[in-house]
Amino acid sequence: MEELEQETQVVVEEQPAQVEQDQRRSSRVRHIPERYGYLITDQGDVLLMDQDEPVTYQEAITSPESEKWLEAMKSEMDSMMQVGLQKED
Repeated sequence: MEELEQETQVVVEEQPAQVEQDQRRSSRVRHIPERYGYLITDQGDVLLMDQDEPVTYQEAITSPESEKWLEAMKSEMDSMMQVGLQKED
């Protein structure tokens, strides 16, 4: 039996040394969005707007928009019953 000698070549690829670069920063000028700008005063205070929504049940059912509030309450109760948070009486 003949022994065959094979010559194995190992090829080592040298990768160039990586040069560490600083991160690029945007030079774009940033502006605060205007969507809620009307709620902020020149001093940076936030204006709170009174929505004139009823706070109590009594206020809701005696308000000029009582039908809207009763419908909203019924819708909320129906949603709670669907997910099992409220039991029917």
